[in-house]
Amino acid sequence: MAPAVSAAGCVRPLKQLLATRRATMPAAVKVMEKKKLTPEDLAALTIEIKAMKLLSSHESFVKLYESYDEADYYYLVLELISGGELFDRVVEKEKYTEREARSVIRQMTEAMAFAHSKGVAHRDLKPENVLLKNREDDTSIKIADMGFAKIVTKENPLMTTPCGTPGYVAPEILSGKPYGLQADIWSLGVIFYILLSGCVPSSSPVPPRLGVLAAAFQPD
Repeated sequence: MAPAVSAAGCVRPLKQLLATRRATMPAAVKVMEKKKLTPEDLAALTIEIKAMKLLSSHESFVKLYESYDEADYYYLVLELISGGELFDRVVEKEKYTEREARSVIRQMTEAMAFAHSKGVAHRDLKPENVLLKNREDDTSIKIADMGFAKIVTKENPLMTTPCGTPGYVAPEILSGKPYGLQADIWSLGVIFYILLSGCVPSSSPVPPRLGVLAAAFQPD
């Protein structure tokens, strides 16, 4: 399999022949160049793949079709979602109506309840990581980007890695305390507030794209 792109972590829509499915279908392929990945990156990728497999049966998560381990690259073949990011739609609309927000809130809440029932924490919920199914529909969504995901157990339910995006991260993460699956709920609350008001909870306008929390990712 020849690489689709050379940059690590790039996602590009293309027609991908899925050999195991014997059909040509539109897909997005996430391509990661092995030589650019650290041991921590590889550990996170392993968790990302496991998490996506656990969640692919739910309609509100982007599906992982296949993963490939080739000589120089890793490939994740993903469901292609063409509607763009929720972030951009909120900026375009300025804010959602209560009816629209309620629809998005219901889908995300049900999706995260499913994820948490499987022991999966997303840990980077934000409008940039929520995709719209198409450009004509403002409310049908898919949750994407499981790069910071963590799978916990009943015996070990707490996490310690400070990761996520400022503005959406729960207080316990910012304070360096151990945290559980509930941290995702804080992020959901921030997103819901933004949908209804067009502002972040500090009452400022929706900010430009925020960077990921400035801390090296160390899998828990």
